[in-house]
Amino acid sequence: MLDPVFAALTTQIAAVEQALPRERIAEIVNGSFRQLPVARRTLDLVTQAPGLLTAADPQTTPALASLLLRLHEAGARTVRPPRCAHCGGLRKLLQRTPTGRICAPCGRRLASRSGLCDRCGHTRRVQTGPGESAYCKRCWVDMKPEAAERIVEQVRRHRRVATATILRAVEQMAADGRDRRVRLMLELQAHGAERFSDPAAGSVLFGTFYDLLHADGARLPERRCGGCGTTRTLTERVEGRVSC
Repeated sequence: MLDPVFAALTTQIAAVEQALPRERIAEIVNGSFRQLPVARRTLDLVTQAPGLLTAADPQTTPALASLLLRLHEAGARTVRPPRCAHCGGLRKLLQRTPTGRICAPCGRRLASRSGLCDRCGHTRRVQTGPGESAYCKRCWVDMKPEAAERIVEQVRRHRRVATATILRAVEQMAADGRDRRVRLMLELQAHGAERFSDPAAGSVLFGTFYDLLHADGARLPERRCGGCGTTRTLTERVEGRVSC
């Protein structure tokens, strides 16, 4: 039996969608939310503005955008997921811009621009780092060999965590095929004190790293929702803070 929130959200979508059976809609809704508060906020949103189901609005929330994309991939044709605000592609939208959310490839392209590298001082194609910083490709590569050591230094500057625990977390993060050690190092150098004092204000990258440290036994408080303070799974960002 569906939770009342999921059932109500299914009813809202089924009232609009003409190609996908209600039973299939219910399955997708039920599998799209790991946290009930996120589903409740999505229900409130489409109840107040049902037109969002068909508007393909790139400004819509990540939870609703992901739900609409899953429905589309399952065969829905009336409800319409938002497209990338930059290229128009029908992909998962991961980054917010002033014109709407954009896909990962467009995010990488927009992050690259010509400018002064904050490390070598040369004017080259640069990619943004934490805050207002920017680095050329050569410097991103040159910083990689020392990144793990610098991460250890930064963590131990702010918290008493064993070096082996920190290195295991770094290795686990690199195991997914995306080596983001340099970006994590730069974030810790720029904002380490604030991030460890208030983990909910950190980036997704920092949150993943922090959770790995905590799971491996580091004496760190569990990350909490930036809105209500609970320790549920944190999947959303509300007013700049990671939330349930």
